[in-house]
Amino acid sequence: MTNGPKTDRKSVPGRTRAGAPAENGTVKKRVAGAFGRDKALAEEKKAAAAALKKQRAKKTVPPAVPTPLFDENGNVTVREAVLELVCGVTSKVPETLLPEIAFAGKSNVGKSSLLNALVNRKALARTSAKPGKTQTINFYRVNGLVYFVDLPGYGYASVSERERAAWGEMIERYLNTSKQLKTVFLLVDIRHEPSGNDCMMYDWIASRGLKAVIIATKADKVKRSQLASRKKQIRETLGCPSGTPVIPFSAETKDGREEVFAAIRSAVGTVPMAQQSL
Repeated sequence: MTNGPKTDRKSVPGRTRAGAPAENGTVKKRVAGAFGRDKALAEEKKAAAAALKKQRAKKTVPPAVPTPLFDENGNVTVREAVLELVCGVTSKVPETLLPEIAFAGKSNVGKSSLLNALVNRKALARTSAKPGKTQTINFYRVNGLVYFVDLPGYGYASVSERERAAWGEMIERYLNTSKQLKTVFLLVDIRHEPSGNDCMMYDWIASRGLKAVIIATKADKVKRSQLASRKKQIRETLGCPSGTPVIPFSAETKDGREEVFAAIRSAVGTVPMAQQSL
């Protein structure tokens, strides 16, 4: 019985005398390269997992004990402010268990700057020189006791009519269905007469039986001697009842911040005063 021709192991490329793969330079480089890629991928996955864990811990885990917004003297203390919920055009309006304060206004009126100033954060709500930055309904949880709800700006001409209509429907759906909405702050630019869109928004809010509080933004851009006449013009143009609050506000100086929080306190009652369980 023959076993066929014998093969000289020395003649087989890439083999040693013992039959093991030859550890030449090419093989070493391939092994090292594969090991390096695997190690880099593992490190990347580890870093991504750590970042996700940190983000979840920071943004979605409610505080063990909610912190009052006001002390016994009525002073404001914001210890926590996080973006917790986002509602898009096709999303269902979230059902929350906390009071909601909504902020509405045309694009570039300064809603994001107002929100950042209220909670003493530089970039909680993203600001931009380009109007129309906010395209979703954003729920910011403050001190675990109340949501500040940032509605998309209206009247931005550089987006399509279809997009504007979708944003309008989204805002209307929220205002119609939210069970926790306590009041709506309508922002107008104190330097200009309220627009037709501002008037429509005010009328729509009033027709739903909601209380509107008017915030006249960019108050630092006009002289103090002009504030009274500007407030009167805003009330008359919007058709507000006598006594409707119009709060001049400046995100630069934070003038009007205490007045805004006083209106929030009035709208939600005693909820922000005491520590209550979620």
